[in-house]
Amino acid sequence: MSDFVASETPAATWLASAEFRRRLLVTFLALAAFHLGQFLPLYGVNNDVWRSISADASVASSAGLSRLSIFSLGITPFLSAVLIWEVLRLCIPPLRRWVNRSDEARTAVQRIIIGVALLFAMFQARGVTVAMTQIDGLVTAPETIFQLVARTEMIGGALICIWLARVIDRHGLGSGLLLMLATMAGVQLANLFSELGQTSAMGRTPEGYGYLIALYLILSIGALLLMDRRRLIGESEHRFNPGGPWPILLGTAGFSVMFLGFALAVYGLGFRVSLPDSLPQIGLAVIAVLTIVFGVLFGLAQWDESGRTGSAQRALLQGAAAGAVLAAICLAGQFLLYAGELPMLLEGANIAILVVAIRRIFEPPAALANPL
Repeated sequence: MSDFVASETPAATWLASAEFRRRLLVTFLALAAFHLGQFLPLYGVNNDVWRSISADASVASSAGLSRLSIFSLGITPFLSAVLIWEVLRLCIPPLRRWVNRSDEARTAVQRIIIGVALLFAMFQARGVTVAMTQIDGLVTAPETIFQLVARTEMIGGALICIWLARVIDRHGLGSGLLLMLATMAGVQLANLFSELGQTSAMGRTPEGYGYLIALYLILSIGALLLMDRRRLIGESEHRFNPGGPWPILLGTAGFSVMFLGFALAVYGLGFRVSLPDSLPQIGLAVIAVLTIVFGVLFGLAQWDESGRTGSAQRALLQGAAAGAVLAAICLAGQFLLYAGELPMLLEGANIAILVVAIRRIFEPPAALANPL
């Protein structure tokens, strides 16, 4: 970690320094490697068949999986491990106090997170490769060889992505995980405007819909910048603040876990039920509630980690307000996309990731409470 500290280095001096240029170059090269890895084809896969399938699959297009590469898992295993850790840290105050006591504890947590991410990568690679063999014409290599080689490539690609994120954390600018998520979110937003232009030309979207999207983005970015810049709670340098994308990410992940558990319970008992047509609306409502809950938890965590400055009531109210704003951003984005009948959904977390990740590029490195 650099000797530069945010509180001691004026922003203008930092941006003009050789250290900033060096870190900017490292960040650019790491993100470029992450992007180029998306074009390295996975062994034994016919990407022409995949493109014809993903063109009609909203899930594939929204995830940016127009091709299957060795980086297909991307940063997802690492993100999953970080989200699990954040839930544990938020819900168990003694755990986060223990982690903040020493660098050794933080280093141990980082190693555990990477180990858990590796396990996730192994399970996810197995699931993806098995699913690919079920699609006619997609896999061209013998199945046994394909399973062995493709899984190895995907696990190795995930580990390279984790390594690139750590390189940015240590020698680059901002958070490597957030910046990598931001590159994927940027692709999704670019695809959104491409889809918007196509559907507008075909008369499938309401008149003036593009202006509503632009207004939504301006208001959302402004609100996120205000919340993130103020840090909301005291003067804590805690990176995972309520103004960032984490409450939405945790809310979305929480709903996914709840839905998966429900599905496993129902089908495991041999029942077959038809999902209600209102499931998307129910899911969004659950995500909104969970986002507010995690906003509150983040606010209380920051109040606790910043030396209990201020009052718990103030931390509770500010965390709830931050969670409510983030939930509103998420719901408004989904509403606009439903109204425009676009095939790809814009998650509110994408905007939060972009805003926070880009803003922190220009911040001097600091001794943060959580270096992830």
